[in-house]
Amino acid sequence: MFISMWAQDKNGLIGKNGLLPWRLPNDMRFFREHTMDRILVMGRKTYEGMGDLSLPYRHIIVLTTQPNFRTKENAEVMHSIDELLSYSQTISEDIYVSGGSRIFQELLPYLISVIPLRQSYYHYHKVLLQFSYLHHQRQL
Repeated sequence: MFISMWAQDKNGLIGKNGLLPWRLPNDMRFFREHTMDRILVMGRKTYEGMGDLSLPYRHIIVLTTQPNFRTKENAEVMHSIDELLSYSQTISEDIYVSGGSRIFQELLPYLISVIPLRQSYYHYHKVLLQFSYLHHQRQL
């Protein structure tokens, strides 16, 4: 099961150059509390933007098309959404999706929960609206 959690500004911006464009300690604490010791999937740029902040997480999956991309010891590389979906069928744990925007878009049909953080001001952008429509249509 895939769960998405992100913050965005009122214009739909979720990141800039692989980093968050703001620093909100309460949102970061909420994110850590809900994703610590969980499986976290993200794109390469998001992973690179985390730097040493990726160390406390138990298991990070980095999606990238780069064949020789290297990760730290707590992370592994997958090269496609299909590979990730196959992996998700072999485990019973939730997988938290943390970005970037392309990863959110590609996993949208598989999300069972979307958690916007406070920075969003509840101005949901296209991804959340699409999810709401899919949620209603598929009656998850």
